[in-house]
Amino acid sequence: MDDQGDDKSTTRPRSMKELWDDAERRFLRDTGMELRSKGKTSFDECLAKIAKLQEPPGVDEPAGKPSGVEKAKEIGLSVLSFLKLLGGVAAQAADMTFPASGLVTNAVLFLLDIPADLHEFHKAVDGLFETLGEGLSHFRIYDKIEQFNKIDDELIETIHRLLISFVTICGLSINLRQSGRWKKFKGDAKRILFRDDSGVKEEVDAFNALLGTHQRVQGTQTLKVVLETNDRVAKVLNRASETNQKIDELMVLVVDIKDTADKRKAEEERDKTIKRIKEKLELADNERDTSALRASQDMCDKLWHERLPGTISWVDNPDEQSEFHQWAERKQTGAKPLFVLIGDSNTGKSVIASSIINRLRYIYASSTRKLEQTYIASYFFPLIVAKTDSEKQPIHTALRCLAVQLAEADDRYASNLLKDCNAKQDMKSFLKSATCTDLWTFLRLGMPNGKTSYYFVIDGLGSLPDEFQSERAEIFGLLDTLRSASRTVRALVTLKPDKGESTFEEASYWSLQTREIGKSDINLYIESSLKDDDILQGEDQYRKEKRGEIRDRLFNELNGNYFKVKTALEKIRAIVRKTGKWEDIVKVLNEANEDEKSISAKAIRELESSLEPQEIDELNELLIWTAYAKGQPFTLKELEDALLLRFKTPSLLKLEKKIRGKYSKIFDISGGTNVIIREDILDLVRKERTSQRRQDDEAKFSVSITITKANLTSVQRFLWNLSMKLDATQDNFGFQQLGDKATMHGTIQVNEFDSYMSILNKTFALLSDEPNKSIQSFTAYLIAWLPDHLAALRDAPTEQPLTLAEKQSIGDGLSSLFTTGDVVEKHWSNLGSTIWNRNKDELDIFLKWLREEEVISKLGRMDRKWLMEVTASQDPHRALLINVMKMVAKNMFTQREWDINRPYFWIKDFLTWEPRDSVQENEPHAVGRSIHNEEQARIDRLNQEHKEDIPKLVSAWSLEVLGIQEPDNCWNERLAEIYHLEGQSEKVLSLLKEFPEQENPNPKALEVLAEANGLVDDEEHRIEACRVMELALDQMKKDESSDKVRMARNYRELAGWYTKLGKLDTAIDRLREALVLDTTNYDARYELFFAVLEKDNDEEAALKLLHELIEQPSSSDEENGTQHGQMAKILVNILSEGGWGARIPDGADIGFSKLFLAVHARSPEFTGLILQELDRAIERETDERINRALLFYTGLAISRRHFDMGTKPAVKTSVDYWTESSKTDYISWSVRASDFIASHHFDEAIQLWKERGQNVASVASPEEHVAALEKMIATQREANLSAAKCYLAWYYTKTNQPDSARKVMRESIDLAFDMLSDDTSANDLTAWSVVSYILMNSGHTMDAYAAFSLLVPPPRGTDMISWVFDFEEGSPEASLAEELIKKIESAMASESAGDSEQSEDLTNFSGQVAYICYKLDEMEEINPERKPTTLRIRDAIRPFQERVGSHYASNWTCDGCGVKWDLENGLSFCRCCQDVGFCDACVKKLRGEKQERLTLFIPSMRCNGGHDLLVLPPWDKEGILEALKGNVPVGGTIGDDGKRVGCEYVPINQWLGVLKSQWGYVEKEKTDSEAAASEVGEPVEEGDGKSENATYVEEASKVEEDVKEMENDTKGETVIAASVEVHVAG
Repeated sequence: MDDQGDDKSTTRPRSMKELWDDAERRFLRDTGMELRSKGKTSFDECLAKIAKLQEPPGVDEPAGKPSGVEKAKEIGLSVLSFLKLLGGVAAQAADMTFPASGLVTNAVLFLLDIPADLHEFHKAVDGLFETLGEGLSHFRIYDKIEQFNKIDDELIETIHRLLISFVTICGLSINLRQSGRWKKFKGDAKRILFRDDSGVKEEVDAFNALLGTHQRVQGTQTLKVVLETNDRVAKVLNRASETNQKIDELMVLVVDIKDTADKRKAEEERDKTIKRIKEKLELADNERDTSALRASQDMCDKLWHERLPGTISWVDNPDEQSEFHQWAERKQTGAKPLFVLIGDSNTGKSVIASSIINRLRYIYASSTRKLEQTYIASYFFPLIVAKTDSEKQPIHTALRCLAVQLAEADDRYASNLLKDCNAKQDMKSFLKSATCTDLWTFLRLGMPNGKTSYYFVIDGLGSLPDEFQSERAEIFGLLDTLRSASRTVRALVTLKPDKGESTFEEASYWSLQTREIGKSDINLYIESSLKDDDILQGEDQYRKEKRGEIRDRLFNELNGNYFKVKTALEKIRAIVRKTGKWEDIVKVLNEANEDEKSISAKAIRELESSLEPQEIDELNELLIWTAYAKGQPFTLKELEDALLLRFKTPSLLKLEKKIRGKYSKIFDISGGTNVIIREDILDLVRKERTSQRRQDDEAKFSVSITITKANLTSVQRFLWNLSMKLDATQDNFGFQQLGDKATMHGTIQVNEFDSYMSILNKTFALLSDEPNKSIQSFTAYLIAWLPDHLAALRDAPTEQPLTLAEKQSIGDGLSSLFTTGDVVEKHWSNLGSTIWNRNKDELDIFLKWLREEEVISKLGRMDRKWLMEVTASQDPHRALLINVMKMVAKNMFTQREWDINRPYFWIKDFLTWEPRDSVQENEPHAVGRSIHNEEQARIDRLNQEHKEDIPKLVSAWSLEVLGIQEPDNCWNERLAEIYHLEGQSEKVLSLLKEFPEQENPNPKALEVLAEANGLVDDEEHRIEACRVMELALDQMKKDESSDKVRMARNYRELAGWYTKLGKLDTAIDRLREALVLDTTNYDARYELFFAVLEKDNDEEAALKLLHELIEQPSSSDEENGTQHGQMAKILVNILSEGGWGARIPDGADIGFSKLFLAVHARSPEFTGLILQELDRAIERETDERINRALLFYTGLAISRRHFDMGTKPAVKTSVDYWTESSKTDYISWSVRASDFIASHHFDEAIQLWKERGQNVASVASPEEHVAALEKMIATQREANLSAAKCYLAWYYTKTNQPDSARKVMRESIDLAFDMLSDDTSANDLTAWSVVSYILMNSGHTMDAYAAFSLLVPPPRGTDMISWVFDFEEGSPEASLAEELIKKIESAMASESAGDSEQSEDLTNFSGQVAYICYKLDEMEEINPERKPTTLRIRDAIRPFQERVGSHYASNWTCDGCGVKWDLENGLSFCRCCQDVGFCDACVKKLRGEKQERLTLFIPSMRCNGGHDLLVLPPWDKEGILEALKGNVPVGGTIGDDGKRVGCEYVPINQWLGVLKSQWGYVEKEKTDSEAAASEVGEPVEEGDGKSENATYVEEASKVEEDVKEMENDTKGETVIAASVEVHVAG
């Protein structure tokens, strides 16, 4: 940047004339033009020049949309209006002979003098004005220039420098245009001017720096204006002066905000951390496997949802089982930490445990108790441990699952756990070798931070097999230590009698017997079952007596055993349906109390005698898959495929009927479709081999019979005679005697070892055959789980080893899979779930088998040579796959049949993984040099050449291995698809640039090119996207075999682009064409509905479409025979968008907001139809979560419908829906609905209070609504903050009842103070947020501002840490600081790419400070001579280093549009709605004539224009640094720009001490460690502090009266709200 008269060596300040003279010389040098040559032009001339701008010829602007020039005009006019204001202020300078404004306008006119043919440079100038306009918008305050009697000289000088900088920018831009260099650049026109070598970017940076200087100077002048124009403020200041007190706060709210949003970034980072933890702990889900954690959670959810309504009610009733409720309430300090639920098998322990978990979640996961930081983790052991835990460490798995759940709930725990995992050198080995105690300690399960509490619920621990006895005893010992731990950890375990209970000290646990607490539940179950099966129903004496006898005997004799009760009821049901004899029922009742094994064994014997041999054979085949196959449970369809694979023909009777009928004593159906073995059955049907396996040297006989020219009768006679001859011999050679066949029945049995061998034989046979489409999904399963079944076979217990033939069959199968790639190619469509192509552990399993000599003994010479090369390779994993990958590359690049996704990722993973040694057991072939090592060298070379371009790497490798010299069109098309897959649109555009002009271009490539253009966010590329996609569709129309659904999708995408171009007519046409191709596509019809509404407000056409959506049944309706229509299905789909769980789906709010906005102020028929469809969706939806969500949105729609029509809402109906929605255990919906109910009562109460003050006749009392809020708070029974509390506190504040407001918030602020006083800072951000809201809601405005000052935004890169190093430029300290910052930036880039191994989280300030300290230590150790410089760096960061771990970043955003509260944007917080705030633009909407309810974020719809706001200005450097040091601002005043002037900063604890005293908070006793950890900042002084506090309260009350007067006087003015309190430091 050239000198502007700012030379620091100058001893005399330069005059305005000298500054402008330099500016004119620079302009002449840059442009060859004299600024004064145009004479004294005016801003009006510039405005006229801009107003006359026209669109250049040849540019086709979309109809109905403002053109690019129109937008540019708007921006240009806005910029010039601001410059005109500045010119008026600059005219105050006395030494200017030629007005500064004239020089500025001349520069603008020179800049705008652009030939019409330079259209692209017009765009560049538009971009420049848009950039500068964002900063210049701050000067709209000078619209009221007449308010100032005198402008400060410093302010005038700053404005002159800004205008000079603007003139310099114009000159540099003209210079670039004249040089013609800009024509070489391609891409966004706006970037042309902002290249580093143009000089414009540097000057714009200087311009922005001057803007910051202007804002600081302006603050002082603004304060002066406030004092001169508002005598109320002066009165307050005078009183403070007379009493020698300091003014702590005076806020005039002015906000200027730009539109930016990144609300989900923190959540994405958190998800990334959890994903890494799961991977480290080996609990990550993959494409074909569900982790143990997911299985446990699914089991818990299943048990809870399937429980009989009305049972286990004591969990929710605090008047029952008081010991349990003491244990469940963390505040009960005398509660025992361990709770043991004791009961025999099948007595409901697991169901009770699931109910307890959901009760704990309901209590502690709700927004009202999140502050207490109580986290719940659970684990449910599977019924059969051995088949689901391949490592045989089920208790270790349980501990790891508990840790992941804590990490998901507690960010600090997650951060620490990930650091520990990263620091552990060999995590995999540690997990395998660690004891339970080692793992418990490593995972910190018994040591929550600070006042954090953990609840663990572990089900099935006592049911583990005896082989885990030692590990179980170890866990019992760990749980027993909880009674002596200083931290709050509570646990519940379920046990069978005498399975560990005696190991606990009596003082450490409470217990409950399921038999005692389950009496009413078992009776309810019996009654419900009899009623459902219509057994002995009726009120006549006979039926009542018999029904009572069944109930009483089952209840009294079976001791609460649900298995026995269920078995007896099933037999009774069968009797009633068959004979109906009471004597048979009595017999069942007499036998019902046999032990479970006897009952099950008897059932098996009955089956063996009643089933046909082929049925037993079928049943045994089912046992193989349900007992031992990996990846269970199987669905009915999958097991039907397994039977088809074995028996070749489908059964005449559907499998479901067999499972629910004759096989029901063996199997059960879970979750509607999953088949599982009934408990205790597997032990009874598991059989060990009793005979020796046939050895290979035994005599073998084989017979071939050839029959020709024979009819059926003669063949039958021949075979019969042959069988008779064999029957007559003493040795029948293994043939079964036909005479026994009629009476022989099979045995129901299964053997683990033989099951795995059977599964593998079927797998290899399937791979050798042609693909069978009828069992395609099951084939995919067998291929994906091949490694697991091979590993299980090796580990399966057996006294008889594999025969040579069995081993050879495995060798043959594996060899055929890998030697050529033909098998993989043949079954490619079935490999979607396969991960062994990139999982080295699974490849090791294959290699381990292939290293056994007997396994490969049957292979041919070429296959053995191939295997020798593989095992001798540097990377056997790659060598094993190389032929397969060559085949994949060939199909991917030389043909178009395969979808590009899977083959690309196969080869990408293959080329980019890090080689490691594989298992080296029994490796006779791993000698000598392998040709695969040359392949490894090739891969290493290409990785080095193309490490920044993975698609290029894949292409280059494929070209070389396939021996192709030059890629053809097909190759380039496929490579473009890969780039499109990776989101690299510019590479796609480069590869396919000329493609559309070729003859008969490939439609798929055209689609890719169109989509790549569509991803570029500018008009030119969207136009090209439309052109190319139209061409693709033309090509597809020529081919009758084209996929109609795919074409419909393309038409929908086209419609989206045309809509963005403003061509709604064309968009509608394309949507209609999509519907012609795919009539069932209700999404297209829904989009068409929106498009028609937007175009010309065509309500008639839109209503027709809406009726079509309502009347046309969806595909699921047609299948189920229902008539709910497509619209109801769409409403349910909106809720399903973005995933589903206990929390609210991401897309739900946006989807319903869009819908409500579309029908805004339309014909009432629209909202009536939407409400009708919401009701129909509620009627059809059985999922409780979706049902409650639909109820909530229906209430919202009703409220909004009446609001938009300008009438009083039918709130009773809305509240009814919300009330129904709140009656759920799904916390997110319950809390949200309650929040809206609370907002209704608050708005009604405030309105009635205002009407009463205005003496409105017949006004109702607000007390009814106040009482409703009080009742809501009372039912919550928690200390945490809630929406109801915020509303009620502000109501009391507003109605001059401060004591009542403080009473509402007292418990909540005490809890927040507790959190701020504990030994951890992890919860401080939450606590300060709550304190800020409480102070704001209860009328303590000054202290609220101080609390909000601690909620700093997150760093943007290294900006905050850079502020810390304020060293002289060129000094050693400045150089070292720059070096350290670059190291941070480099580490952040590595962390973002997933390559970082450092433990600090560099996205937050604490992590950056800690990282710098670490680097300083490293530097001092390597080079001690640098220590004097490093010590000065340490001095700079010391105030921040002392608070490392106490820095936290808040991500407050506008609830209307998502704009962040940061350095550029302020935020207005609603003083009554909890956690709702708005940017300036959204405030205007909220308070405009229509008082719009904002619709981007549903929670914001609770707020309205009548609510009071607390406006917080944008952040600044000083405020952020002081907060990071641990200081808060007190004293001073607030200027017009919202900045504090004349304040001082005091330590947090000093101010907090006064605040605690004011609220009457009593510090709780701490442990020594907690006391030491909490001493941060200066302590509150004793003695004088009390009198100062008293003065504080006294003066505050006096000032509040003046403030209220001032607020009333300033209503409707620029000042939205102002408040003053007197605050005494110390």
